[in-house]
Amino acid sequence: MLQVSNINKSFHSTHALNGCSLTANSNKITAIVGPNGAGKTTLFNIVSGYTKPDSGSILLSDNNLRGLRPHDIYRLGVARTWQQVNLFKSLLVWQHLVIAENNNDSKIINNLIHHENTPWQRYKKHLKDYGLDNYLKTQVGSLSFGQSKLLQLAMVLLRNNQLILLDEPIAGVNHVVQQRIEKILLNLKKRNRTLVLIEHNIEFVKKIADKVIVLNQGKVLAEGKPTEIFNNQKVINSYLGT
Repeated sequence: MLQVSNINKSFHSTHALNGCSLTANSNKITAIVGPNGAGKTTLFNIVSGYTKPDSGSILLSDNNLRGLRPHDIYRLGVARTWQQVNLFKSLLVWQHLVIAENNNDSKIINNLIHHENTPWQRYKKHLKDYGLDNYLKTQVGSLSFGQSKLLQLAMVLLRNNQLILLDEPIAGVNHVVQQRIEKILLNLKKRNRTLVLIEHNIEFVKKIADKVIVLNQGKVLAEGKPTEIFNNQKVINSYLGT
């Protein structure tokens, strides 16, 4: 599915990624872990087109993603969430689904103004898994942080994307929201979706990941099944501590 080969990226004198190579298999959940500054979010930014690598290649199946703009990568089936939730606080929940579902700016504006073609029942059904089905016409600014995090996830998963990149999906949420997100992600895998996530919560990673990749100083330190990785002495020394 996703193959990243020998990616290098420097910001002035800082080497964010240093010959980083990894793969994420289809219909599986791959977790990327590592200390702050290891290059995890930079890698996501490169795969999704927001940052250009200095060298290396990014392949999604047979498509070369390197050099493509974010909206072109999105059209090829790659969607992502962000560590920080940035939504339009003055807009309603259903309006965010309209934005997520449409690529054409003029179509988005038209659909936000004219409500007659809004697929209310489909949106309501989609939001049920996220506990937001009764918030369709709620202003986003009145949602809790956890609800905003769930809405961001619902927006990304509204379309049938091949590859979902999740940047710290449970960061800052309570246990109830965490459990809901865990259930959503596991159900996505059952429906043959491919997920790659960055996460610092090791217990969460152990529960849902098929494969764990550890980044350290811009390169892959170790990769394998969760039970192998979190008992790996190199990983313990560089990331987990004693």
